Amino acid sequence: TTLGPNDACGFSALNGALCAASRCGWTVTRLDLRNSGDTSGEKRRVVGYGAWAFTAVEGQEYR
Repeated sequence: TTLGPNDACGFSALNGALCAASRCGWTVTRLDLRNSGDTSGEKRRVVGYGAWAFTAVEGQEYR
């Protein structure tokens, strides 16, 4: 899956990180998803935020 400009601000950098993770065999785990409405209560116009962890295989070398 490739992210586009309507998916995330910084989609190019995210695509690069996801490509590197795939090539290196890392796993990607979603930690949390939130939006600005979660704190303000206003749900009509929100900005989304996400946190993910990239996990490498222990002992594996990357170049």
